[in-house]
Amino acid sequence: MNRFSSIITLFVISATTILLWGCGGDDNLFRVDYSAAPPPVSLAGITPDTLGNGILIYTIREGESELGAVNARDVVWMRFTIWRGNGRGDIRDSSFRFGNRDSIRVELEVSNILVNTGPYFPKIVAGMNENGFRAAQVPPSVTGAPDTLRYDIDLSGIFERVEFRRD
Repeated sequence: MNRFSSIITLFVISATTILLWGCGGDDNLFRVDYSAAPPPVSLAGITPDTLGNGILIYTIREGESELGAVNARDVVWMRFTIWRGNGRGDIRDSSFRFGNRDSIRVELEVSNILVNTGPYFPKIVAGMNENGFRAAQVPPSVTGAPDTLRYDIDLSGIFERVEFRRD
């Protein structure tokens, strides 16, 4: 009996703790804070380049090409924000999480696994130069999302150059 009452007591304490934790004042306990993210950059007057899949690329700042343009396999330092509703909706993901304002390291080839960027993200970043800034509009036909996603990407530098080998 003693062992059974110990198990019941442990169960009651655990259940009470979970219930009290769930009744806390924060309505969204798992909310990510994106308050440090800057607003979307204006695209007025900028003519976009169009990728074959309908993605529009706006070059805001060309950057420096001393090391050459980034390829889709490089590891880079960047700041980015992705909005739903083509920049009018809420933030889908951002490097500005929880007040961070520093560039983060992003391995472009696996960025979709580590960050919620989408599998087309390396194609958006490819061709950028260090200290370049780009915006992109990705249509629902590419993302599978219900509306166009807007990306603002500030590429600080190349962390690791991954060259394509020719055998």
